[in-house]
Amino acid sequence: IVQQYTNMLALDGFSLEFEDDALGEIARHAMSMGTGAGGLRSIMETVMRDIFFESPSSTSRKRRIVITAKYFQERLGNRVYLKKAD
Repeated sequence: IVQQYTNMLALDGFSLEFEDDALGEIARHAMSMGTGAGGLRSIMETVMRDIFFESPSSTSRKRRIVITAKYFQERLGNRVYLKKAD
């Protein structure tokens, strides 16, 4: 999934990087949901939503986007995830 987002942003001339701690947070949240890849995709969509709306219209010379654990936590806030029933 990370590679898909990296490739999509590259089409607009942006480089996308995820810090290791951010990837750990994303994985932890996905595991807590107990929904597998679908949960992971949902989390990534939430985290990346603002970036996808802002990046194409950005006039900034900074074309590098780095996702940190702090950015991830700010985007998800205090969301509560329910585990999938067994």
